[in-house]
Amino acid sequence: MCDKTKERSNKNKMDELRKSLCNELRNLRAWLEVLQYTRIDFLPLSSQSSNTANTAFKKQHMTKSEKLKLLYEKYKDCRACRLGHSRLNFVFGAGSPNTKLMFIGEAPGYEEDHQGVPFVGRAGKLLTEVLSEVKIPREKVYITNVVKCHPMIDPGNPEKTGNDRQPTAEEINKCLPILVEQIKIIRPVVVCTLGTVATYTLLKNMQYSLSLAELRGKKYVVEIGDEKFQVVPTYHPAAVLRNMSLKTYMFRDLKFILTLLK
Repeated sequence: MCDKTKERSNKNKMDELRKSLCNELRNLRAWLEVLQYTRIDFLPLSSQSSNTANTAFKKQHMTKSEKLKLLYEKYKDCRACRLGHSRLNFVFGAGSPNTKLMFIGEAPGYEEDHQGVPFVGRAGKLLTEVLSEVKIPREKVYITNVVKCHPMIDPGNPEKTGNDRQPTAEEINKCLPILVEQIKIIRPVVVCTLGTVATYTLLKNMQYSLSLAELRGKKYVVEIGDEKFQVVPTYHPAAVLRNMSLKTYMFRDLKFILTLLK
């Protein structure tokens, strides 16, 4: 009897020890989850949910430049529409991620497709010139396009000049998530849309019956995600090259933007 009583007593003690260890493990697990959301980067949890939380935490504490690089890596090989199969380069964007002013054009052209950088052709040189006239260094702003690949009339001949066309609604919709993420990462004070395509894309709730001449030079507040951004449309530099009288209006629009940045 004594042996059985002793055995039963030992079993009860083991059960109590197991319960105690389980409680300690639960407490430790709770502390690990707390640590996971602090600046302490050791003791990572191994579960899938904790990995997701850790990724979100790291992304939250990335610099804007790091976030843009991550976004670029995600989409650089995009083939969501036909433009991805004919392009030479994925033209993501360029400039300062910490800027207060972001420019959005229509799409890359011949030079941009070949160099992989937005606004490096004749239109880009004019944009740089106008920015210089209003005392805005180009390297201090961020420049991108609605569409990241070159829309071509003849997609089988990317070496052909004068082969540009406007992007279709489908192509714009495929690229739009990238642009939205860029805006949300950079969080500029003002977004300047260059031309009709970029303007209509961002001012999606505006009446399309309004011309760019009617829309330009005014401030519009646009909701992107859960944030609101100031948008000021102006002429595309390519349009200005075709009609140099428009340069005066573009200059005025940029001067107006400067008042919003103060």
